[in-house]
Amino acid sequence: MNYVINTEVIKKLRLQRQLTLVAAANAIGLTRADQYLRRENGQYQFKATELPALADLLGVPMEKLFIKSKH
Repeated sequence: MNYVINTEVIKKLRLQRQLTLVAAANAIGLTRADQYLRRENGQYQFKATELPALADLLGVPMEKLFIKSKH
């Protein structure tokens, strides 16, 4: 079974925690908010190295960032 990153839940959790794009970008090692926004919108994929910091920032286990692929 394949899993993909669930960008919808990532955005929802970020907004619930009232985190800005800048704060989220900085937390995963990006220098600009637009770099983070492209990942959150699915235009670019989050890198594997960014996921642990993202899960920590959002206060969830890393598994929560994934959803079963429909393919």
